[in-house]
Amino acid sequence: MGWACDTGKDEAIRIGINVHEILNDTIDEQIKDELQLFSLQVLNRENIFSAKGLILDATLLVAVSE
Repeated sequence: MGWACDTGKDEAIRIGINVHEILNDTIDEQIKDELQLFSLQVLNRENIFSAKGLILDATLLVAVSE
């Protein structure tokens, strides 16, 4: 579960990069506006998965394996 959550966090980071690449290649102003709004949402969202206050990511896997 920790691996899946950490992978999801990494994918969220890649989404922002992909949105900016598409934004640079798009000429339609309406699409640009929508992509900019979506980019701001992705940028301002904290992509942390947790359950009952326990953060689920790769550090959890390391802590459990020790």
